[in-house]
Amino acid sequence: MKKAVRRAAASLLSTTLFLSVAITPVLAKDRISADLCPSCMSGAIEEHVTREYEHDESFPCSHGYKSGMDIYAVYKVREIRKCNNCSHDESMEYESHELKNCYGYGEKS
Repeated sequence: MKKAVRRAAASLLSTTLFLSVAITPVLAKDRISADLCPSCMSGAIEEHVTREYEHDESFPCSHGYKSGMDIYAVYKVREIRKCNNCSHDESMEYESHELKNCYGYGEKS
């Protein structure tokens, strides 16, 4: 009985450890790009990206229907790029639209 419990616990722990190592890189938002720094020409550029939901927006259907609307989720995206060798840094902020639903109806034009 004790051996079975130990085996189950060891199996659970090893599976948890494997999944945490396998999934972590997929969830990471920071990365080091292959780009060289334009200022010092020797450092690598580190990138940090955040994406934050803001609101939904409606637009006329873009799928060919004469009536109805498309609903898009609007995200604020911030990208920060810094050199790991010197003080060079760049940042930009923009909106990203992602289609959520199409509520088009009627004949297609």
